[in-house]
Amino acid sequence: VGSRFEDRPEVEAALRTTIGQSDRALGMLKPAEAQLEKALALRETHRGAEHHETLESLNELGVLRIMQGDLPAAEQLLERALESGKRQVGEDDELVLSTLSSLAGLRNVQGRLPEAEALLRQLLDVQRRTLGETHPNTIRTIHNLGLVLHREDKDEQAEHYCRRAVALHAEVHGA
Repeated sequence: VGSRFEDRPEVEAALRTTIGQSDRALGMLKPAEAQLEKALALRETHRGAEHHETLESLNELGVLRIMQGDLPAAEQLLERALESGKRQVGEDDELVLSTLSSLAGLRNVQGRLPEAEALLRQLLDVQRRTLGETHPNTIRTIHNLGLVLHREDKDEQAEHYCRRAVALHAEVHGA
């Protein structure tokens, strides 16, 4: 990719991001790291530190860092992406919502459950308003909120959200 698209860094960064996402999904974390780090560097250099594509790279690398267990690095990347995203495109932007979801996942992994719950509730409010109740991302957030509530021993609330996620999933995809 680097030699073929060295004269088109935006294309190279997009391809490296896709390859990095695929590698990450396959559990190939080292190859994913190389691709996502290079994509971020290209985007910071050619698009700027707060460009939408740079923020996407920050989020992608942050998710990878969670998977690698490097939670301080994940936190730094995701918080930077979230704050820059809110400034650049607003709280309703799809990328900002994705980063908010990633940050909630990080808080869950860190055991900072009240913060994870608050982030998921915030995310769910925006998703319901902008995407609708039956959007796959909204359903995923409802489910994730149920899981966090369960970890907090708020089982009655947890059951409500988990049952709602199952019902919505069945409504969309069938039983």
